[in-house]
Amino acid sequence: MSSPTKGVEEAIPRQHESASSSNSEEPRTQLWTLVNEISARLKNVPETSQLKPFADKLSRLKALNERCTKYESQLKATYIALLTERNTYLKMLQQIHMYGENNGWEKKNDL
Repeated sequence: MSSPTKGVEEAIPRQHESASSSNSEEPRTQLWTLVNEISARLKNVPETSQLKPFADKLSRLKALNERCTKYESQLKATYIALLTERNTYLKMLQQIHMYGENNGWEKKNDL
């Protein structure tokens, strides 16, 4: 009789070997490669198996990661848009400041 975690045990050392051979790969990518590999092995687990709850949790975790990744890319796009707007604002503020210096505006608080 085989161990119920046999597929998982086999996936972990193999992933560890590939992780050590490609140090330039980002740890997050390595983790999700491992999760996908384990998930693929657990995909056809019978309903009566002790691993079924873990397979279900893994599939929910993958779905959550997908939603978070989409949200993260939206946040990055928003951040870039806000930085662009900030830079435009600062450039305009600098132009106003230079205009004031060139037209004799003193450092007054009544502006």
